[in-house]
Amino acid sequence: MKIIVLALFFINLILASPTLASGCAYIQNLDKKNFCMAQKERNNRYCSYIQNMDNSSYCYAIVDNDSRRCHYIKNNDSRQFCLSNF
Repeated sequence: MKIIVLALFFINLILASPTLASGCAYIQNLDKKNFCMAQKERNNRYCSYIQNMDNSSYCYAIVDNDSRRCHYIKNNDSRQFCLSNF
Protein backbone atom coordinates (compact mmCIF):
# COMPACT_ATOMS: atom_id res chain seq x y z
CA MET A 1 0.00 0.00 0.00
CA LYS A 2 2.85 2.39 0.86
CA ILE A 3 4.46 1.73 -2.53
CA ILE A 4 1.27 2.73 -4.34
CA VAL A 5 0.99 5.94 -2.32
CA LEU A 6 4.64 6.82 -3.01
CA ALA A 7 4.24 6.05 -6.70
CA LEU A 8 1.19 8.31 -6.93
CA PHE A 9 3.06 11.05 -5.08
CA PHE A 10 5.99 10.97 -7.51
CA ILE A 11 3.70 10.81 -10.55
CA ASN A 12 1.87 13.91 -9.33
CA LEU A 13 5.17 15.63 -8.62
CA ILE A 14 6.41 14.95 -12.15
CA LEU A 15 3.17 16.05 -13.77
CA ALA A 16 3.15 19.24 -11.70
CA SER A 17 6.64 20.20 -12.90
CA PRO A 18 6.40 22.73 -15.74
CA THR A 19 9.64 21.46 -17.26
CA LEU A 20 8.74 17.81 -17.32
CA ALA A 21 5.15 18.50 -18.33
CA SER A 22 6.38 20.38 -21.38
CA GLY A 23 7.28 18.68 -24.65
CA CYS A 24 10.78 17.97 -23.35
CA ALA A 25 9.60 15.04 -21.25
CA TYR A 26 8.97 12.96 -24.35
CA ILE A 27 12.46 13.34 -25.85
CA GLN A 28 14.47 10.13 -25.40
CA ASN A 29 17.97 11.41 -26.28
CA LEU A 30 19.38 12.97 -23.09
CA ASP A 31 21.46 15.61 -24.89
CA LYS A 32 18.42 16.75 -26.86
CA LYS A 33 16.24 16.65 -23.76
CA ASN A 34 18.70 18.81 -21.80
CA PHE A 35 18.94 21.26 -24.69
CA CYS A 36 15.14 21.45 -24.83
CA MET A 37 14.92 22.05 -21.08
CA ALA A 38 17.63 24.72 -21.22
CA GLN A 39 15.68 26.56 -23.90
CA LYS A 40 12.31 26.21 -22.17
CA GLU A 41 13.61 27.49 -18.83
CA ARG A 42 16.28 29.81 -20.28
CA ASN A 43 18.64 28.18 -17.80
CA ASN A 44 22.16 27.21 -18.89
CA ARG A 45 22.46 24.71 -16.04
CA TYR A 46 21.05 22.05 -18.40
CA CYS A 47 23.79 22.81 -20.96
CA SER A 48 26.37 21.40 -18.54
CA TYR A 49 24.59 18.02 -18.68
CA ILE A 50 25.07 17.69 -22.45
CA GLN A 51 27.76 15.10 -23.20
CA ASN A 52 28.81 16.28 -26.67
CA MET A 53 31.06 19.32 -26.16
CA ASP A 54 30.10 21.00 -29.45
CA ASN A 55 26.40 20.64 -28.60
CA SER A 56 27.06 21.90 -25.10
CA SER A 57 28.81 25.00 -26.46
CA TYR A 58 25.93 25.57 -28.86
CA CYS A 59 23.49 25.29 -25.96
CA TYR A 60 25.39 27.88 -23.92
CA ALA A 61 25.53 30.23 -26.92
CA ILE A 62 21.79 30.01 -27.55
CA VAL A 63 20.60 30.12 -23.94
CA ASP A 64 22.99 32.91 -22.92
CA ASN A 65 22.48 34.73 -26.25
CA ASP A 66 26.26 34.99 -26.59
CA SER A 67 27.73 34.42 -30.06
CA ARG A 68 31.26 34.28 -28.60
CA ARG A 69 30.41 30.83 -27.23
CA CYS A 70 30.08 29.54 -30.81
CA HIS A 71 33.85 29.85 -31.19
CA TYR A 72 34.33 26.95 -28.74
CA ILE A 73 32.70 24.59 -31.25
CA LYS A 74 35.37 22.52 -33.00
CA ASN A 75 33.35 21.37 -36.03
CA ASN A 76 33.47 24.18 -38.59
CA ASP A 77 30.00 23.52 -40.06
CA SER A 78 28.44 23.45 -36.59
CA ARG A 79 30.29 26.64 -35.65
CA GLN A 80 28.97 28.40 -38.75
CA PHE A 81 25.45 27.16 -38.00
CA CYS A 82 25.74 28.49 -34.45
CA LEU A 83 26.96 31.88 -35.66
CA SER A 84 24.11 32.07 -38.17
CA ASN A 85 21.67 32.24 -35.25
CA PHE A 86 22.98 35.65 -34.23
